[in-house]
Amino acid sequence: MSTRMATESKETRALCKRMRDVGAVTLSIVGSVEQGAGWPDRYLSHPLLGPGGIWMEFKSCTGRVKRIQRERLEHLRRTGARACVGRFVPEGLRLETPDGSMIVDLDLDQPIRLIMKGIYDSTCRKA
Repeated sequence: MSTRMATESKETRALCKRMRDVGAVTLSIVGSVEQGAGWPDRYLSHPLLGPGGIWMEFKSCTGRVKRIQRERLEHLRRTGARACVGRFVPEGLRLETPDGSMIVDLDLDQPIRLIMKGIYDSTCRKA
């Protein structure tokens, strides 16, 4: 169980650093006028995350998914991409569908390769 409850941005950076340390690509998405609003915070790619990688919108325990973010995640999923919300909760990282339904809780204190495999295993099924 994760005893860390820092800010969303600190938790996101720490998790992404752990992923990069084992060779993952962690692309930070920053909104711009040309690209439009609502894109997920990160695109993550690594063999353990499965073919095509995954789009993730990270949120704190109490953070709200904005309507435009939910719509963007749903659109990505309709096009065949894997996309979900990663919510930092006291138990670790909770993966959720765009509408807020829980997929799985992952313990952030376990080895990063197990976390990444858990992300893949829980999101490769249509939730």
